[in-house]
Amino acid sequence: LSVGRTTDEQSGTAFEYSEALQPLSGRIFYSLKQNPYPTMERTCGILLHPTSLPSPWKIGDIGEPAERFIDFLAAAGHRLWQLLPLNPTGGGYSPYDSGAVFAGNWLLISLEKLQEQGLLGMEELEAVREKDQRFLQNQTDYPGAERQKMPLLYKAFRRFKEQHGEEGDAYRAFLAEHAYWLEDHVRHQMTSERELWHDEPREGPGFRRFLQFIFFSQWAALKAYAHHRGIQIIVDMPFYPAAGGADIIGHPRCFKLDAEGRPLAVSGVPADSFSLEGQLWGTPVYHWRNLKKAGFSWWIQRMRHMQTLYDVIRMDHFRGFEAFWEVVPGAETAAEGRWLKGPGQQLFRAMKQALGTLPLIAEDLGHITPEVHNLRNILGIPGMRVHQTSPIRVDEPAENIEHCVYYSGTHDHETLQEWVSKSREGDGNDPETLHSAVWEVLHEIYESKAPWVIFPLQDILGLGAEARMNRPGLAEGNWIWRLSPHTLTGTLAEQLRGMAEASGRIRKEGEVE
Repeated sequence: LSVGRTTDEQSGTAFEYSEALQPLSGRIFYSLKQNPYPTMERTCGILLHPTSLPSPWKIGDIGEPAERFIDFLAAAGHRLWQLLPLNPTGGGYSPYDSGAVFAGNWLLISLEKLQEQGLLGMEELEAVREKDQRFLQNQTDYPGAERQKMPLLYKAFRRFKEQHGEEGDAYRAFLAEHAYWLEDHVRHQMTSERELWHDEPREGPGFRRFLQFIFFSQWAALKAYAHHRGIQIIVDMPFYPAAGGADIIGHPRCFKLDAEGRPLAVSGVPADSFSLEGQLWGTPVYHWRNLKKAGFSWWIQRMRHMQTLYDVIRMDHFRGFEAFWEVVPGAETAAEGRWLKGPGQQLFRAMKQALGTLPLIAEDLGHITPEVHNLRNILGIPGMRVHQTSPIRVDEPAENIEHCVYYSGTHDHETLQEWVSKSREGDGNDPETLHSAVWEVLHEIYESKAPWVIFPLQDILGLGAEARMNRPGLAEGNWIWRLSPHTLTGTLAEQLRGMAEASGRIRKEGEVE
């Protein structure tokens, strides 16, 4: 082991280094001498996807249900709301398998907000909206939501054209701002969803532009409302776009494709803690050499787009930026692959030069190499810890956790109640005892030294396996959990505010800053 000093060639930051002689790597690993991390004020938040919100439709939306959840967060003293990706969903309705990573999921549009704009009539909503309140207990019904919402959205589009035309200032400004991706998305939708829509070809492109205009208008209003209530929004950013989607068709040189547009290599990960057989995602992998030659412009555009929509971006599969797993097309499992080097610091330097500060969190879960930790440290990006797999110890050095986001679990994990129950036997699993055990873990996480702690709402509510959001490796039956109505009570908000105050994650009432 040799020790010395060096200086990062771009930032000028000084580092201490140690050169570890490892069988597969002679690389130098750096530990930070100076601290490039952003200041993370001690706070807490909740993970909940908008599809899981209760509403009088077959899916949650970004209208009044989302506003009421923001009100709950504010009352509870929780200042972070984490979402899953808001893009159109892919196979199995996964938000992480989207073929349009710039577009918004039109199923999340609030029809009530359109009625307030005069684009829909109350009687039109009442004719379609669920009357039986028992539906609110049900799971998200994506096909049902498509059938339910599409005719109403089309009516709203025709009224929009009648009332405003397609030349209004706000609409034209939207088209200009989003020209980089919008037409690729529209063309792709015209060919891939014609059977779903049954609309006239001459109106199809305009309708799809309208859907994106409405989605982003409603999202901008919701983000402003969140900021008014003191809530910051975190979103997950998937690593790869889905195969055959608008992003890959519109920017083929950014991906490893042959002359016919077929993938020369596909994505996945080898066996890890989430899957003993690995995961074969099957999307084309990035052509990093071409991306670099183009100045990483596609990634810069993507990051710029994300920064306008959200306050913090959690970069899914962060390890792929250091090294990615490439699998030969046609392979039956992800085992038939190899590791190749990713863009590393070069990509992040290009994005920072173009965009300035990058408000990021690195999803660095699973089997993570020293090189990945090294990249995250040099970039100054906070990482993640999950209580179920890597609990923070009371005696753990502060430098290990002062720049991390600590979760009770994520959308890919068991719920906390499910996880706790598996570690207990016999009478330890009666409902009252199990409820107490879950809250003991929650209290431990709140009291931890991690600056940010985030809990899936299912964990706060003490729900079991029936409320799990995703089971990695299973193609069906995921992403459908919905919150029951009247669950987020004032009493629960007071209880959570008490936890936040007691753990120093929010000032107590009347306390001076």
